[in-house]
Parts: sequence; structure tokens; C-alpha cells
Amino acid sequence: MAFTLFSLSFIVIIIVLIVLLIRSNNKRKKQLDRIEKKIDNLNQ
Repeated sequence: MAFTLFSLSFIVIIIVLIVLLIRSNNKRKKQLDRIEKKIDNLNQ
């Protein structure tokens, strides 16, 4: 019983970590795109 509970919670934690990683990656990419646009505007 305890082992099953531990296994399930472990899987859930891994899934949550993956989702958080993907979300932070997307935010970083959007931020980089914004910075890139600002730099392009300055160069024009």
C-alpha cells in the first residue's frame, strides 16, 4: 500500500516538474523574442 502510494506520488511529481520546465522554457523564449525585437528596433 505504502509503496503504491509512493510510486504514484513520484510519477505525479515528475509530471509536474516536466510541465513547469516546459512553461518556464516558453516564457524565456517569449522574453528573448521581445528583447530581440527591441534590439532590432534600435538598430533600424
